[in-house]
Amino acid sequence: MIRTLIVAGSLFWSWTAGTLAAPLEVLFSSNKDGNAEIMIVDLNDENAKPKNLTNNKAEDTCPVWRPDGKQIAFASNRDGVYTIFVMDPDGSNVKKLIDPAGKFCYNPAWSPDGKKLAYVMRDDKGATTIVVDADGTNPKPIGENVWDPAWSPDGKRIAFTRFTELGYKIHAMDADGTNVKDLNTGDNRLGWSYPQFSPDGKKLVFSDLTDNGIEVFVCDPDGQNQQILTNQGGTNTYCAWFPDGKRILFRQVGQDRKEWPYFAMDVNGLNRVPIKQLQEEPALNNLLDPGRASFRPTK
Repeated sequence: MIRTLIVAGSLFWSWTAGTLAAPLEVLFSSNKDGNAEIMIVDLNDENAKPKNLTNNKAEDTCPVWRPDGKQIAFASNRDGVYTIFVMDPDGSNVKKLIDPAGKFCYNPAWSPDGKKLAYVMRDDKGATTIVVDADGTNPKPIGENVWDPAWSPDGKRIAFTRFTELGYKIHAMDADGTNVKDLNTGDNRLGWSYPQFSPDGKKLVFSDLTDNGIEVFVCDPDGQNQQILTNQGGTNTYCAWFPDGKRILFRQVGQDRKEWPYFAMDVNGLNRVPIKQLQEEPALNNLLDPGRASFRPTK
């Protein structure tokens, strides 16, 4: 039985039948060392400190585990223009996966079987989501004006953000770019949507604009049964499901992007607490897009 200890309003330690639980490692991008770096930390260790995996003077962001846990994809401008790189879990063996051809590439997302990788390619004409093989070959555009791609657990659908005349809206499409469906009807001119399917594929979490700010919502994969989870003001975004699907990790972007605390909450929005291990970093106000956190695969 997994139990969670909350002390002074902070989540920081779990245990199983009196012993420490297995590591719950999460990747995130931080300016803690003066520039954007990829960090890893164990949320099940109360004394854990984030470890820098990239240690590079460039900006490294948008980390995501490959589903088998053997590789990490991320975006970096270490070669001058943001593009997609991969590295081993310890930060070694860094390889450039995508030749950006002068365009801005970021937001990598692995397919559930790890055989494909989607990413966003952006220039002054807009954004296009590209799908490539795991080695970066065979690029295939699957949609223009497509941002923030996120695969469904069965690999059949991709949720994404698209800018329309009503602002940024959540959509979903088949993995080949066909059968596009609009999932929400709000008027969001600010963005910060970042949809993600739950581990069982039965829910979709995303952020949308309300009268109170950007808040976290959850809905069915077809957009039905939308429910607001946060309602705490500010900008609440970059949502990531815990591996067991029982909680959601997200960030609250403070005024002028000067504070970026992490919170965890139940899937119904209750029991919302800050994450102690992720509160010690300074603001990410110089980082264009850190992307959501990514939990190490448990299988």
